[in-house]
Amino acid sequence: MRTTLCCLLAVLAMLNSAASRADAPAAFARMRSLVGEWHAPLPNNETMIDIFRPIAFGTALLHEEWKNGEQLTATVFYVVGSELRADHYCDMGNQLRYVDESKDPQTLRFVLRDASNLDTHPQHFHSTTWRYVDAEHHVQDWEAMTPGKPPQTIRMDFKRVAAANVDPRALVTADAQAVS
Repeated sequence: MRTTLCCLLAVLAMLNSAASRADAPAAFARMRSLVGEWHAPLPNNETMIDIFRPIAFGTALLHEEWKNGEQLTATVFYVVGSELRADHYCDMGNQLRYVDESKDPQTLRFVLRDASNLDTHPQHFHSTTWRYVDAEHHVQDWEAMTPGKPPQTIRMDFKRVAAANVDPRALVTADAQAVS
């Protein structure tokens, strides 16, 4: 009886996990609506600039983060099976790999799956939650972890500044033509 109950609970956990990410292609398609440039105000009259563009013939989305003319991070979003994943190349010197665990179509909740270089660069973003507000506005919360300190959430409120009607296929075609 105990073995049967444990097996049943394990199967239910696997089904729940698979169901939470079964809409990964839809979540990725929704992310494509972010193609373009976005600005979020920061303290000291600075601005965080996010640029999204499709790469790899539209199978991935590149997200670059810029401040004061310097690129801080790059994140590549893509789908593997039923998972929406994100590989984050961070200015903190580590490379983080996330998976989306959100069940809400208005939210993306990326949690840390694994990482490189945390042994030498332990300060990192442990998770990030993105909320779609409307076609011109989204909010990003990044959970920063520093050893010996409590977690800190950094919120950025982004507004679109570039044209919303960018054709991702045209960008991919232009990238392919530039390479050849």
